[in-house]
Parts: sequence; C-alpha cells; structure tokens
Amino acid sequence: MGGEVHQRHHHTDNDVVVGHTNNKDNNNAVLSPSNSDQGENFQRAASFGLLATINIAGGWVFGYNCGVVGGAVDVLELEIGSIVSWEKGLLTSSIVIGAMFGSILGGPFADKYGRRAGVLLIAALGLVLAVVLAASYNLPMIIAVRGLLGLPVGLSSAICPMYVAESAPVKNRGTLGTFFQLGICFSIFVSYCMTPIFLNVQDGWRFMFGLGAVAAIVLGAVGYYMPESPMWSNGKKIVSAEEDYLLLSTNASAQRNAKMPLRAALSVGVVLAVANQLTGINAFMFYANDIFSSAGVSKPIYATIGLGFWNFASALVATFFVDRLGRRPLILGGTVVMAISCVALGLVTLLHNIKTVGALSVVLLFVFILAFESGDGPLFWITMQELFTEENKTFGATFLNATQWCFNIMLCFGFPVLSKQIGQANCFYIFGGVGVICSVVLFFALPETKTK
Repeated sequence: MGGEVHQRHHHTDNDVVVGHTNNKDNNNAVLSPSNSDQGENFQRAASFGLLATINIAGGWVFGYNCGVVGGAVDVLELEIGSIVSWEKGLLTSSIVIGAMFGSILGGPFADKYGRRAGVLLIAALGLVLAVVLAASYNLPMIIAVRGLLGLPVGLSSAICPMYVAESAPVKNRGTLGTFFQLGICFSIFVSYCMTPIFLNVQDGWRFMFGLGAVAAIVLGAVGYYMPESPMWSNGKKIVSAEEDYLLLSTNASAQRNAKMPLRAALSVGVVLAVANQLTGINAFMFYANDIFSSAGVSKPIYATIGLGFWNFASALVATFFVDRLGRRPLILGGTVVMAISCVALGLVTLLHNIKTVGALSVVLLFVFILAFESGDGPLFWITMQELFTEENKTFGATFLNATQWCFNIMLCFGFPVLSKQIGQANCFYIFGGVGVICSVVLFFALPETKTK
C-alpha cells in the first residue's frame, strides 16, 4: 500500500470510513462524516451497500452474457436450423476467449487509470456490444460480437473483485467478495428464464442477447457515483482528509501484507483455478439442457431453470459462512463433494431405467452446484486477491484470472465435442478425477487467508 494516510479519527480494523465530499466533484459524493454513533452506523451501512452493489452489478455483466447463450442457441436454431456441435462450442466459448483477454488487460488498466475508470469502461463496452449483438444478422457475426463482448466480461472479473477487496474491512471482506458470485448466479438464473419467454417469439434470440445491456446500465450508474479505491488513491498520492474516498484502517492494511511468496501463491492459485473450472461447472451450466435431455428429462428447459435458481440459492451458503468459518474449510469441503458428485454422475449413466437416470442426474447436479457455490465458485475471486502481497497482487491476480479463463475456454469448447467422442459418462469421470487431485493438493497447500 502507498504512503501514510492522514485520518481525522481513530478507526478499528473493521471500519470502512467515507471521506468528506468535495462539492466540486459530485461523482465521488457518498456521505459526510459524522461523530454520532447513528451517523457512523449509517455510513458503514451505506458503504457496505455500495460495495455489495458494485460486485453484484459486475457479476451480473459476467453471468448474464455468459449464461444466456444456452437458451439463445435453442431459440436461434428455430430460425436458422440446426447448429452443429463445433459451431455450438465456438458460439459458447467465443465470449470466454474475449474474457480471457479482458482479464489480462483489467489489472494494468485499473492500475494506470483507476478502478472507477475501469468500471465505467466495462459499462460502456457492455452496453454498446449488447446492442450490436442483438442487431447481428448471421451466425459468424454473432460469434464475433460475442467474442468482443467477452472483453467487458473479463474486465469485470478483474476489476470489480479487486475494488471490493481493497475497500472492504477485514471483518466483512469475505462476505462482500461473495456478492460477485451472487451477481453471476442470479443473472444466470434470469438468463435461463428468458428461454421459455422468448422461445416462440419472432427474433426472440435478439431480445435475449440485447437484455445484457441492462446489466451494463446498472453498473454504469453505480460506477458514476462510486469513489476511487483507497489503495489506488494512496499509490497515486491523491488521498487527503478533504477528498472523497473509502478509507481502510492502517491496521487492516498491515495485516494484508503478511501474504505468501509469489511462486507459492501462484502455484496454489493455479490449483484453485483448475478446481474452479475443470471440475465441470460451466459444462453443467452452459449445456444443462443437453445434459438433462441426454438423461431422459422430459422438459429440460424447466429443469435448467430450476438448476439456475438452485445455483443462486446455493451461493448464499458462502455469503453467510465465509467470514465465520474461513476460506479453507469451505473450499476443501466443496471440492471433495464436487469430485464425488461427478463420479456418481458417470456411474448413473450406466443404469438402464431412463426415469431413474433422469431423477438421479438432477439430484447429483444439484449436489454438485451446492458444493461449487459453497466453496470454489465464490471463494476463488476472494482468495486470488488475498494470496498476494500488495506489490504482487496486480500481476498475481491477473495471471490467475486469465488462467481460469483459459480453463473455461477448454471446457466450453471441448465439452460438446469430447462428449460426442467419448460420451458424457467419461467426461464426468474426468471431472471427478480432476476434483480428487485438486482436493489432495489443496489440503496440503492451501492456507487460510481470512485475516490476510
């Protein structure tokens, strides 16, 4: 963290303080400081709400634009005919390819121009590209524009969790960090609900893609009023008692400097990225309709909607327990259960009774989602910020973010092709094997980062 910060009052480790507002700049106006307990409580609540909204809106940009493709493909096929497996894989993974580049650019951009500028860029790109996507006139254009739309998706995964991690007090940092995943999960659920609504609507896929602009508008509105990150402000030496900022206590900042060496943190982080992606989460979420259809579920669209709601509800587990139990037990427990669920899914496909296969597949998918959203899903975004020292965080978090997007690309593009070649059951066994390996490595290597 940058130079010494001059404070008006003494604060505890758990305080988030809102600075005095300069009337000449309304963009960063939040609240004026108050000496009364009521005023301080209101400040904390407002600051908590602002940080939560930033992460939710950023996750919404991420989740809706990624998740809507599963249903949009079904609607699109009604108009242009069948889409072959490699085209479906490219349509799904193009946004992920763009997101990988966005995640690489996010850290350096936010370091140079600030976190607030990054959030506004995400909103602007997300709005424009969602409109262009809705106006696309053929499949190649849709694939290309979705690739470009990946840029704001990747930027959001880099900048929004970074801003919240830098601005939140240690006591609530884990809880606030999970709101990014909550935003992802809720928006994926909303995107699934769009399928039955627009399935029989002329050009329904255009409406489905175009609604991604809503998330960008919300994030832009929040970004317009958000103050700059105190850590970035300190580094740029623009913080004073008279300016607008969210100020972390110096004690909390000192705690954060006791992190892992760079190589060790990168090694643990890569294993977390593997557990986050290569255990199969996005194969299940993006191709849920196909998986349920293969399992004999009569109405896969509605089963997928139910899965989307369960995905969101499950993420609340981490929100309630991450700052109580810590990161390590939730990640380890979730990874073990994910591995068991994947292997069980593979075994279930060996049964001959179609109804039994369908019922057990639904149950096991729901168990897998609960385990993922209780651990690896939301906690990856938090832990990748907490593993590194401040001087290594931009490089380290950017590297891990880009790495998980690379694994995401492999999964999104490879799953439909691989499942055709070796069958879904063998894919599930591979996911389970990856989960077992990650569980063992993380048991010995993953530290608790709750107070770091």
